[in-house]
Amino acid sequence: MEALRKRLLPPLLLVAICITTFVIAAAAVSGIHLDAYGDMAAWSEAHISRSLFLELAVMLAAFAVLFTLSLAILQAGNRRLIANYRQERRMTHVVKAAEDANGAKSIFLNDISHELRTPLNSILGFSEVMQAGLYGPLDNPQYVSCVDDIHRSGRHLLSIIDDLADLSKTQSGETEMNEAPLNLAECLETTGRMFSCLPEAIDLTFKFDIHSHLPWVMADKDAIIHVLENLLTNAIKYTLTGSIIIKAQIRQDGDLEFSITDTGIGIPKDEVQSITQRFNQVDPSWKRKFDGTGLGLALVKALMARHDGDAAVTSEIGVGTTVTCYLPRRRILLAAASKESSAA
Repeated sequence: MEALRKRLLPPLLLVAICITTFVIAAAAVSGIHLDAYGDMAAWSEAHISRSLFLELAVMLAAFAVLFTLSLAILQAGNRRLIANYRQERRMTHVVKAAEDANGAKSIFLNDISHELRTPLNSILGFSEVMQAGLYGPLDNPQYVSCVDDIHRSGRHLLSIIDDLADLSKTQSGETEMNEAPLNLAECLETTGRMFSCLPEAIDLTFKFDIHSHLPWVMADKDAIIHVLENLLTNAIKYTLTGSIIIKAQIRQDGDLEFSITDTGIGIPKDEVQSITQRFNQVDPSWKRKFDGTGLGLALVKALMARHDGDAAVTSEIGVGTTVTCYLPRRRILLAAASKESSAA
């Protein structure tokens, strides 16, 4: 309440304004009387009394009107200040509640990730021991298949846990950015060729359309690689046959963009806007065929936001999907030299 009292207009200010105005008006009237003193010499005493009485009445009436208007203005101003103060308090409480909830969510996800990783690492470790046959061979082929399924499922669950933890830390700003000059062209080519060698991509053709003089950027290499890994994982997952195009260029407005385009199943237009939200996936009919929690694109968008950039999705059912990531021009290094090389 003390902060509110400091904001309110004090009543003494209104009184001071009215008294000052009244004194100025009285001085002005007195001056007029002094100027007209010669003309008043011929007036009768009754005439002078009536004149002074009328002038005093007019001054009092003007003072009353002025005081009423000033009081109304003061009350209206104070009401507005009180309303703004209450709105600020409500917004402060809402923001604090949201921050507390977000903090509690981050703590919960970090704790649950740690608790899940401990037994999961044991499961993965023992399954790898059984796969390697360190304590003897598995005579029954069905046991071998079961161990492989256990290991594969454990790896998948571990990747989901890691994505949850990464997304929570990234959106809460807990992840530290280790920014340094990055050769984005090399990063795109290396990551793309690594994914092209995966067994899941054996039926896919990888194409690279990277500007020959693509400048370096100031970015966190691990974060950018994480972005590419998520995009390429989704592209391979949802593309049965066809191609994946990795493209990078400088836009006309000076910003840098890189994109991953696939010829996969595509995304319905009414779901494109929500696909970058957490836990969102494409049409439910595909969820039975493709694993995933829908965290990949949400994490990509969060990581690009940490780089002052953004990620956009364009897609068409049966044609494919393009995810384009943007980096602002202020993160481009040696841009002038790159342009000169291109012009040459």
